[in-house]
Amino acid sequence: MTTITGGASLLNKVVIVTGVSRGIGNHVAKLFHSQGAKVIGVSRTSMLTSISQHDEEATQVVVEGQHPSHAQHHHHSYLSDHYAINVGDYDAVNHMFREIKNKHSAAHVLVNCAGVSRDALFARLNHHDIRDMIGVNLEGTIYMSRAFTKLAMTLKNQVDDFSITNVGSPVGSLMFPTGTSVYATTKAALNGLTKSLSAELLPYGIRVNMVRPGFVRTDMTKSIDFEARGLKETNIDDVANAILYLSTNKGMNGCIMDVNSGLA
Repeated sequence: MTTITGGASLLNKVVIVTGVSRGIGNHVAKLFHSQGAKVIGVSRTSMLTSISQHDEEATQVVVEGQHPSHAQHHHHSYLSDHYAINVGDYDAVNHMFREIKNKHSAAHVLVNCAGVSRDALFARLNHHDIRDMIGVNLEGTIYMSRAFTKLAMTLKNQVDDFSITNVGSPVGSLMFPTGTSVYATTKAALNGLTKSLSAELLPYGIRVNMVRPGFVRTDMTKSIDFEARGLKETNIDDVANAILYLSTNKGMNGCIMDVNSGLA
């Protein structure tokens, strides 16, 4: 994989990546580790089952409200630490950040990759599906960003640059076929969150950006027939490199970067 360079060094920087058990989050964690970062992974599934088996039904899902639990991350050398929580759980996120502060003293970069989608007609979505998408995609990003911001503010006199990168989606701003309405709503909200926070947090040395990937082959999109729908696949390495670029270049703030293989 070709890696974009030229930004600030990540050597020994503490990077938190959500959605780390698979897909974009997993690629981002490995890329940042290769750049010398200490990567803390966050997912609501056990790393031992989700990565070794790739069986969603076999994974251990943390019950909402449960405090963070450490997975046996020594099997995955690219992670310095791992927390199995639901990012949509406000108390669990705050408890995790207290542990991160006590154990690692700081966090320099946050990458919000965690996301869920339910491809179904709007009228057929049940309450659980709606709550899950809003809870993980929107509330989870807010809770993680808020806790990261509070920690960063305590380190303002020691660190001159912090970064939050959100992972959005083109469905948040384009008209797509049926089945994506609630998911699109959560991603559209992240556009506003990214822009607003980029202005609010800059005086504290915290930059906020977003990458909007096109159609990447992950567990979330495995049910989509790319060819039948005429969709052009986006390379997952390109997405991870874009996140690396935004996270390490101090001139990038309030940027929404589309990495979508030319999707209109």
